[in-house]
Amino acid sequence: MCVREGNTNVEQAAKNTVRALYAADDKCLGVPVYLGSDQPLLDSSLLETLREDARNFHGIDGLGDAQDATEGEPPYGSVIDWSEKPAVAICRLIHENPDEVPVVALGSLTNIALAMRLDRDVCKKIKSLYIMGESSYKAIISNM
Repeated sequence: MCVREGNTNVEQAAKNTVRALYAADDKCLGVPVYLGSDQPLLDSSLLETLREDARNFHGIDGLGDAQDATEGEPPYGSVIDWSEKPAVAICRLIHENPDEVPVVALGSLTNIALAMRLDRDVCKKIKSLYIMGESSYKAIISNM
């Protein structure tokens, strides 16, 4: 799992990801979570406004400041991988497992773009690509 800033800062987004994995199934806790970029690749002039809008809508924690329904505290330190950048991890995992790794992109495509910048051949070895994109400026509706 590769996360980046969106509804909240990148560190909190990683904790939210672990929280979701923990709530879904304790077998998911072996899945590493990589911290992505906290900046967009292009225009960052609206970044602070977007961050404020996200806090107002999604809460400080990015999940509506909802009470954690899981029992106990998820073991954040055991799954968040601080040592490898997501773009490097994406390239490594796909090259180690060609045509076996599906990529699911929820939100921005920064980590995927950075992986492609590192290694253009990585796209040829992805099993499948699922995108739930985002737009800061207007709604995007598509019947693909």
